[in-house]
Amino acid sequence: MAERHKAPKMAQFLEDNKDSLKEFGNKKGEKYVREPWMLKANPASEHTMEIEVEDDQSGN
Repeated sequence: MAERHKAPKMAQFLEDNKDSLKEFGNKKGEKYVREPWMLKANPASEHTMEIEVEDDQSGN
């Protein structure tokens, strides 16, 4: 069986997209801010009043 040349996929991706990644890293746009409930261990298990109202409005 002939040997295949395996280039590391991440290294190839970085080389192919160097300009795009540089432009992405230099953006000074609005940063994403996480809500406090997103930082909890299991946000899906939280039942807040907002979630209850959404469930009622959606018909669930």
